[in-house]
Amino acid sequence: MVPNSRKAEILKAVASGASLKKAADSTGISGSRARDLLSRICREMKMPYSVKGIQADPRAYLDKIDEMARSPRFVLRRDLVKRLMEVLRVRDVFEITPQYLSNITASQLLQNGITTVAITELQDWLSEHGLSLKKCAPESDQDVKEVRRALALLEVFHFDTENARRQLSHVLSDEA
Repeated sequence: MVPNSRKAEILKAVASGASLKKAADSTGISGSRARDLLSRICREMKMPYSVKGIQADPRAYLDKIDEMARSPRFVLRRDLVKRLMEVLRVRDVFEITPQYLSNITASQLLQNGITTVAITELQDWLSEHGLSLKKCAPESDQDVKEVRRALALLEVFHFDTENARRQLSHVLSDEA
C-alpha cells in the first residue's frame, strides 16, 4: 500500500500546475500508478477527479489535503488508529487530534500497550503540527528500558549520547 503522503504529493504537484506525467516522475512512480493514486485520494476526499478540475480550483484541493494531514485516519497506520481509539476510549477517529494527543505522555501509551515504534510515529505526526507528546520523566522500569534501548540505537549510528545518559542517570538517582 502506498502511503497517503505519496498521494498527497501527486495531488499537490497537479494542483500546482504539473501534468500527471511530471507529478509521477517527481515521485518516482509510473504515470498509470499516479493516475490511480490521484483518483483514490480524490475519492477519499469526496472531491471530483479530473486534472483540469484540480488545476481550475487548486485551493479547494489543497485545503482538503491540509485537513487530511490533521486526521490520524489518513496519516497513521490503520491498526495504530484502531488501537488508539480503544486506549483513549474515543468513539470517532476525528476525536484523536494532534492537540488531544499532545496532552498524553509516552509512559501512558506504553502502559496501555502502544509500542515504541507506534509512539515514534505519533511523535513524528505531532511534530509536523509543531506539537509533541507531553514530556515527563520515565515512570516505570519499562520506560527506562525503552530509553536505554533508544540510546543504544543512537550510539550505533554514532550519535553522541553522553548528555542524554547523564540526564537519565540524574533522573534515576532523583527517584531513588
